[in-house]
Amino acid sequence: MVAVRELLRRVLRPGTSSRRCIEREIREEIQTHIDLRTADSVAAGMSPAAARRDAEQRFGDPERIVRSGRAIRSAASSGAPLGTFPFRPSQSPRPELMRDLIHDLKLAARGLIHNPGFAAVAILSLALGIGFNTTMFAVIDAVLFKPIPVADSGSLVRLRKVSTVDRGPLDDIIGMMMSYPDYLDIRDQAEVFSGIAAYRNEMTGFNNRGSAEFLFGESVTANYFDVLGIRPLVGRSFAPDEDDDPGGNFVFMVAEAVWHGHLGSEPEAIGKEYLLGGRPFTLIGVVPQSYSGATAPIVSAFYVPISVTDLLTPGGKTSRLERRGGRNFYTVARLRDGATIEQANARVAAIGRALAAEYPESHEGIELSALPANDVRIAPSVDRMMMPVAGVLMAVVGLILLIACANVANMMLARASTRSQEIGIRLALGAGRGRLVRLLLTESVLISAIGGALAVLLAYVTLRLLSAVQPPVGVPIALDIEVDPRVFAFTAVVALLTGIVFGLVPALRSTRTDLTLALKGDDARVGTGSSQRLRGALVVVQVAVSLVLLVGAGLLIRSLANASRIDPGIATESIVGMNLALMFQGYDAQQAAVFHEEALERMAALPGIDAVAFAERLPLESTIMITREVWVENRQIEPGEEAPNIM
Repeated sequence: MVAVRELLRRVLRPGTSSRRCIEREIREEIQTHIDLRTADSVAAGMSPAAARRDAEQRFGDPERIVRSGRAIRSAASSGAPLGTFPFRPSQSPRPELMRDLIHDLKLAARGLIHNPGFAAVAILSLALGIGFNTTMFAVIDAVLFKPIPVADSGSLVRLRKVSTVDRGPLDDIIGMMMSYPDYLDIRDQAEVFSGIAAYRNEMTGFNNRGSAEFLFGESVTANYFDVLGIRPLVGRSFAPDEDDDPGGNFVFMVAEAVWHGHLGSEPEAIGKEYLLGGRPFTLIGVVPQSYSGATAPIVSAFYVPISVTDLLTPGGKTSRLERRGGRNFYTVARLRDGATIEQANARVAAIGRALAAEYPESHEGIELSALPANDVRIAPSVDRMMMPVAGVLMAVVGLILLIACANVANMMLARASTRSQEIGIRLALGAGRGRLVRLLLTESVLISAIGGALAVLLAYVTLRLLSAVQPPVGVPIALDIEVDPRVFAFTAVVALLTGIVFGLVPALRSTRTDLTLALKGDDARVGTGSSQRLRGALVVVQVAVSLVLLVGAGLLIRSLANASRIDPGIATESIVGMNLALMFQGYDAQQAAVFHEEALERMAALPGIDAVAFAERLPLESTIMITREVWVENRQIEPGEEAPNIM
């Protein structure tokens, strides 16, 4: 109390030009505390009249406080001893934490409303910084960490067949595939699984109502959807016997997007025939949109029984379903209740050793293993290579957020210099430094919370735009990217930490001030020294980080420009290519040869055409052929013997 009287005596001494202004601010400050205390008491159940009396008893009448200050001034000027302050109780109960928080939020909101320019710039700066981080996290989470969108995905495992000698990422990708005979052996011997299914990616032509287009899909075993726990949206799934006879199981299912976009959502479409690969297939069911296929991010538009894979996409003289040494099928299994991934891995490895002993030509140096399906996106080694890339991308957007934090912190410091008198009055009235730091931190966290809410909206719009982009890779690509609870939680944590990071230092600096200068309103002198040096350091940080990002972006653009000018070693001008893919329309080898010969003659006769040629694969084409049979001229394959496969 002595310290407060001494401060008021200095402020209210004769000759102070701002005495009336300070008296008005004291009235407004005390009245604000009374109003807020009254509102809190009424909310707690006290009557308005009793709440007002309680608040006035705790804080005193504003006019009596001002008159007491004048008395102090008069006493100080006459040399009389200072009296006591009648408006402060000797002790007041400590408010509850929640009431303090609500009180601070009200004051912070009022401060932002009274400074709309500062609030708008700070909130938008943080919204952009947090929004970039939210968007990048949502993308990385969808690509690397998000669980498979099926029932009880934690009990799903992926099987792989890899060489004991690690030869590189491509071999690891191929190692996620195995032969159909191997799948059958594991299915029949691995009792740790309640179900195991095989599938293969397919691409073929789809004819409907006179129009044709390529669709990407999967050939699957009949239990595929049962293993994944997916129920058809319309119609039925595959029957168990539709795995067997390749000549009598021309049925298929479509994705919900195809059901709506190509078939008009007509219930009558179920049971009708459509051309797939030039052959009539009967539509039996619709797969819900929540599942887009097992090879994310590639979108599967249709599903056919695995028994028709050779007819849909011819790949050699022998059936893929019979090649022991081939790598044509992915496998997914569901653990039996009570079984662990360690038990599954041990059992599958034992089956692999037995197959190696029985078929040394195709399985020597090969081992089988099981991996949790949620831990595998493409292949283990490829996933590990993607992690540093994800870290770099998050670091880049983190630097953008750092720039935004430095900018807002600088604005907070500049604003603190204009609020020095307000803070000085609060300190003079008895507010503790810790209490003021908490109030200022509440204001900064409120700014970051509003910025985080806008960041979620920005991320939602950005992700919708990204989802609509189709990269030129030849197959439909879609990521299951959405603002889900995981993204919300990430944004909330980032917003909270951001509010503390950019608000803590300005709050500590603002409350460590010279009260005499602050109460006089001498802002110019209050804002000198360490505060100016700190603001200068923040500007240096902003410029340095911005320069790093700018240089990095410039180097990236320059690298892309240089890559576009690399000589590929072949002529690229005045050349037009087209993909006919006759096998996807039901042409056999003889029909395709006739078509090619006639097409060559007709196209060569067109004006402006210098030369025409056909090739199975164009130079620099991105298509990867996993396996290929090799047939030696004039050498017959003995019964039961397999043609050699190359990769």
